[in-house]
Amino acid sequence: VEDIELALTALPAFSALLSSSDPKAFQSYCKLTHQLLQVFTRLLASPATTGTEERALEVFMDLASDNSTFFRRSFTSFSEVALDTLASDTIEDDRAEWLIEFLTSMAEGNKRQALADNRFARAIIDTLLHWGLKVEEDEGALSKEATDPFALEDDDVEQVKFALEALQRLFTALTAQALLPAMSNAVQPFLANNAWRHKFVALLALAQLCENLPKMENPEE
Repeated sequence: VEDIELALTALPAFSALLSSSDPKAFQSYCKLTHQLLQVFTRLLASPATTGTEERALEVFMDLASDNSTFFRRSFTSFSEVALDTLASDTIEDDRAEWLIEFLTSMAEGNKRQALADNRFARAIIDTLLHWGLKVEEDEGALSKEATDPFALEDDDVEQVKFALEALQRLFTALTAQALLPAMSNAVQPFLANNAWRHKFVALLALAQLCENLPKMENPEE
């Protein structure tokens, strides 16, 4: 907790360091970023249990939403920690939703870094397909649902909306055309799956993609 409080105290200094051309300032920025990454990793390793930890997560979210330059030099480091946490089988839904919001906000402010990161686009789209759209992994449940393709629960509908909103934000920020290869690769296993829910998820995502692709003015040419 002391490390978290120290990191939070140091955060206001970042704005000055980021705008400075002084080599020493850049070295300080790199050192602080490394320390904050360690704090971020520890925070995600377990649910926030104290007011300080909850405030720390709020600060990270505020930085992702309102200070696009903050993660410019450390986009891959923070996104990798977040994506690895999302991939955990034991992650709680609230924490997963927080991470999706964090990653989406960070990408919106760092388009170049997000597109240059070879892992980011495919991983965040996979996450939205598997978790955000609540694809049921239990084969027994899937076989039952296959008899009723309208068996979505209210919670599922909310997750679908959340995932589609996140996809729309990514398409707007990074462009659907740039995300087309990652989306194509991600939906293929869903389309090949016999479970109706997998196909449903894939078609929703593809429809969202198509709505954001450039329209052809002269299809015959």
